[in-house]
Amino acid sequence: MRTSTLFAILSLFAGLNANAQNTFPATGNVGIGTASPSQTLHVSGTLLAEQTGATTDLPNLRLYNGSASSSVGGERRADLYVENATGQLVFRNVTGRGYRFTDASASVPWLNLIENGEAQFYTAAWLSRSGNGALTVALKLGQTNGSGGLPNVTLSTEDALGLNTAYWSSPRYSHITKFRRGSPTGTRDILHLGGIEGNENFVTIFATDGITPKIKLSGNHPSYITEGLCIGTTDPKGYKLAVAGNMIAEKVKVKLQTGWPDYVFDSSYSLLPLAQIEAFIQANKHLPEIPSATTVEKEGIDVGNTQALLLKKVEELTLYLIDQNKRIEKLEADNKILHSENQKIRAQLPGSVSIIKKH
Repeated sequence: MRTSTLFAILSLFAGLNANAQNTFPATGNVGIGTASPSQTLHVSGTLLAEQTGATTDLPNLRLYNGSASSSVGGERRADLYVENATGQLVFRNVTGRGYRFTDASASVPWLNLIENGEAQFYTAAWLSRSGNGALTVALKLGQTNGSGGLPNVTLSTEDALGLNTAYWSSPRYSHITKFRRGSPTGTRDILHLGGIEGNENFVTIFATDGITPKIKLSGNHPSYITEGLCIGTTDPKGYKLAVAGNMIAEKVKVKLQTGWPDYVFDSSYSLLPLAQIEAFIQANKHLPEIPSATTVEKEGIDVGNTQALLLKKVEELTLYLIDQNKRIEKLEADNKILHSENQKIRAQLPGSVSIIKKH
């Protein structure tokens, strides 16, 4: 199409009555840069739409849905279709200022972009950046602040020493990173990472209140687990620590709250007669208060209580020995007296045979 012809067409458009429903041309296609237009308006080359004047917030190019009833928020819904080899890509103002990218045949969009709202991906999305093996940030999430805005979360990867390493980091200064979940009664914290300088820790929170820490692992302060811990088994059987297998330690300290048997040495404590203990042993094949072999095999032993019982038996045995020693010392004293008396009698009866023998 010649330049003079194009100017004539533009002049004709400018002179049309704005209220009249006129079209130009009435039939056929208009071509710019081509003598064989295949569409109503066919431009072969670059199309430039430029906004001029004082008003700079208007778009350079508008493609409207022709229906006035589709107006939302004062603006008509705009449709833009870009055709490719597999179908059409649709850019559409769906609700107010929300924009959608979708395949023309898809029932749901694969991406929604909503101003002052949520961006929604309906299919897998790749966010990546080539760094040739060097540490490269692929995703940054965060918010701006007075210092210019550092990301709260960055995801990056690195190939070093033959290893592919993924990093999750928080470049913005923060004390604690929290992971949360929703529940019927509100938001609940389930994991905390971080802490202040010199007190980094790992805390898991599984309490129903979503606040009380249940597990804390720290390299600078005491670590703890508030519930039962199983090693080699999944059933603690009501104990705080259950170990299925052998344990080794250089030192084990058991702290009993009560029951240490110093009371055995109290003057009011009564020892069982040895004859009674003998009868018990003959009937039960173990000491009084000490569990039997069958009980130990079935229930195990309480190390703290067993140590206390053994000490009690040692203390009782000590008392028995002290008593026996007193009896022996008395017998020895009595025997010494008898021996002395025997010597006196022999001295008074020369040549007679002593009827008392030395014991």
